[in-house]
Amino acid sequence: MSTVTAARVAPLPQACDVLVIGAGISGLSAALRLRKENPRLDVQMIDIADVVGGKLRAAHLADVPIDIGAEALLTRRPEALELIDTLGLGDQMRFPGVLSAKIALADGQYPMPMTSMGVPTDEESLAVSGLLTTAGVAAVRDRQRGAVLSGDVSVAEAIGSRLGGEVVDRLVEPMLGGVYAGRADRLSLAATMPALFARMQQEPDVIEAAKVLLPPKSTDTTAMPVFTTLVDGGVSRLPAAMAEAAGVQVHLRCPARSLRRTADGFNVEVGTGADPHLIKATSVIVATGPSKAAQLLAGVTADGSAALAEVPTASMAVLAFAYRTADLAMPPPTGSGFLVPVSVGTTIKAATYVSNKWPHLVADGTGHEDLFLVRVSVGRIGEEAMLQRPDPDLVALARRDLALLAGISGQPCDVVVQRWGGALPQYDVGHLDRVTRVRQAVDEVKGLAVAGATYQGVGVPACISSGQAAAEVVLSHLTESTEGTSQ
Repeated sequence: MSTVTAARVAPLPQACDVLVIGAGISGLSAALRLRKENPRLDVQMIDIADVVGGKLRAAHLADVPIDIGAEALLTRRPEALELIDTLGLGDQMRFPGVLSAKIALADGQYPMPMTSMGVPTDEESLAVSGLLTTAGVAAVRDRQRGAVLSGDVSVAEAIGSRLGGEVVDRLVEPMLGGVYAGRADRLSLAATMPALFARMQQEPDVIEAAKVLLPPKSTDTTAMPVFTTLVDGGVSRLPAAMAEAAGVQVHLRCPARSLRRTADGFNVEVGTGADPHLIKATSVIVATGPSKAAQLLAGVTADGSAALAEVPTASMAVLAFAYRTADLAMPPPTGSGFLVPVSVGTTIKAATYVSNKWPHLVADGTGHEDLFLVRVSVGRIGEEAMLQRPDPDLVALARRDLALLAGISGQPCDVVVQRWGGALPQYDVGHLDRVTRVRQAVDEVKGLAVAGATYQGVGVPACISSGQAAAEVVLSHLTESTEGTSQ
């Protein structure tokens, strides 16, 4: 049986087969794969946090458990669904009640036209949405069609130079801001939209390139929706279930301080400066953010550390509000929420109407039928000063924006604020090259692997895949070491 405890409650090990540094979704995926492939392995995990899960976390909002990190799982990739099946949680899945987000401008909200990650796929749908000005629509109609991409460029350069700045400002950047907390003039098209980048190297018309990437239309009414969550706690139920299924010891409130190579593995110094501890591990998986990974890799690969140090991160915060519907000045809005362009100048960048999107939370019989739940996100790269404001200030600004953009006003009966400092690695231009440099450097250190949102994508399925890939690297090394010893 696994235990998920504070570091000093359960004694730290002197040695282990594999030490996983970081108990987020990537680290847990690595541990689960390791134990599945070889149940005899002594796999230990450490994390500086006081709970498992990294950016998967829940809070109680007016006694309703809601996600305050990642709040949905993409079903178009297999990793999350396979994990849910492995954990025996298939009957716990729930699907959105509505998925009709809008774009909020200063003069009102506009329906989202047909897009692929914010890139228009239908000229007429865009024109009739009312989202663009007459000049913006004309820029799309008169777009360039003569040049294909030949190298990594920013999203703003690739899309804006072809469709105009309004498309970037009012469609593409709001989508990217929600996923990466990044800026379109910095984010790499090749890293953030690899399929579109590949198409644009062959197709000179960006709308035609994006259109090809849309999933085929289906008339199957039983087809699984694009997103899912879990009942009784949401996505944040996964981490504890993964630790339990893996049967690993997770030592919390236990920071990793340094990593050094030895003749037969690694020495990892953990704990505080006043209470250090040394763990000898045959293999190590570093499943942390880029800054911490750079610090740890400095002791074993200077090149890998230097490449990771070049990856910037963005901070953000999630604020969740619970309103009694009777206390709202107007009836609750319909739809699933809205995105906000940077140019609008508000503090919030997106809002999700949680009780609309996930109606099981307030369904009849829950005792929460009279609640309207809203979750907003704030913060992009470069907005650190705003995020340093105290909680009451952020709450006041978010309430102002909800009233301004969506007419949601009234006294909330509960509020939750969750800050995520340095949570999102930025996939800026050149990111794929940086990741390649990291992997090449790490591959030269036998028994070492890296995992996390820095490498294959920031979504939950991508992080699961990253952890599984790291586990395979370690399993291969352990097999080679065992065979070498027996010869």
